[in-house]
Formats: sequence, C-alpha cells, structure tokens
Amino acid sequence: MKRHDLVWLDENYCKSNEFLISSFSDKSIILNWINKNNPFIVTRQLDNNDNNTNLAFLLPLEEGKKRVGVIVNTNSISKKTSPVTLSQVLSKIEKKWQVPLKELVDLFLYLGVELFVFGSSMWESIIGQKYMTENSDVDLLWKPKTFFELEKGLEYLKEWMNKYSLKIDGEVELPCESACSWKELLNDDDNIIVKGLNKVSLENKADFINSIKG
Repeated sequence: MKRHDLVWLDENYCKSNEFLISSFSDKSIILNWINKNNPFIVTRQLDNNDNNTNLAFLLPLEEGKKRVGVIVNTNSISKKTSPVTLSQVLSKIEKKWQVPLKELVDLFLYLGVELFVFGSSMWESIIGQKYMTENSDVDLLWKPKTFFELEKGLEYLKEWMNKYSLKIDGEVELPCESACSWKELLNDDDNIIVKGLNKVSLENKADFINSIKG
C-alpha cells in the first residue's frame, strides 16, 4: 500500500474483533463510517508491524471537518484502490473549478501522467457532503516516471497558477515512492521535506530530483 491509497474495512470483521486503536474519543463515529461503507486513506505508517495499518478519514464541514486517525488490524481491510483521479472529481466539484482543472487534466494526459486528488475535494466527491469552502484549495498528486515528465509537469502547474486565481497544492511522487510538495520544487530552497510510507525527512532538493534521472 502507498500513502493516499483508499481502503475499505470489512464490517463483519470489525464487529467481531478488536480491530482498531484511535485517539478519537467517539468510537461510534468510526463505526458509523465503516457501516456506511465509506473509505479510509492510507497514511504514514508509524511502525513496521505488518499486522497493523495506519488509516484516516475526514469528517464533513457540518461535523467539524475533523481528521480521524485509526490503526487497524490489516486483516480488517477488504478492498484497496489507487487514489481518486482528478477526472473522476471534475463533474462533482464546484463549477468554478471545472474548466480550469479540465485544462490541467488534458495537459497531463497529453504528457502521459494521471492527476490524482486528495484532501477536501476528494472527500466531497466520494462522501457527497460539503467539505470545501471558498478558501479551500484542491490537492493534486501526480507520479512522473521520467525527468522529462517531472520537468514538464512543474512547468504546466506554474503556468496554470499564473493564469488562474484558484488555489491548488499537493504532492509529486517519484518512482522511488518518495514524495514532496511539488510547490517546494518550484521555489529556491536547497532542501525539501520528503515523505515516504514510513518516514519523513529533510533532504537536498537536487538529490531528490536527480533520483528520477537514473
């Protein structure tokens, strides 16, 4: 599994086993989430115990938009998928976003790279309740396989942000499965925060970029 993947938990398993640990006080909210067959996202794994998996979900605005983190027995996971694509979200997102984001989808598809989404826009599209506000951004995840795709993708994103006032953010994940904020690759800082499935570290930007050059 990778960060941002979606997983579903087996309701019957969860009813009959001690399946989770959470610092969230109201366990009924977690059980209700599972009973509705809502997904969880895979988050950074805090230990190397294959029997446990760290997951999370986000409550909608009307419930305080709280992030709920859980640690579940891996056996309770019944289904796993890749993150939601931006193409899947377009028809469900607020209209002001649709044409500008379709432009990005087309640019990246021409490049041969899929754009994924996470964060509020993803949850809103899946759950069907309000998550985004006027000040929300759309979090984009993309996974270039070559330096050319990385370079062109950053160029497309920079041009898009110069063209539109809408706010986007997110991560880029390289083939080594390490990820960083793609905005950090556009600034002049020498170091960036790199995130993997099991760790977060401060690394040299040039070394990170060179890793995709082979």
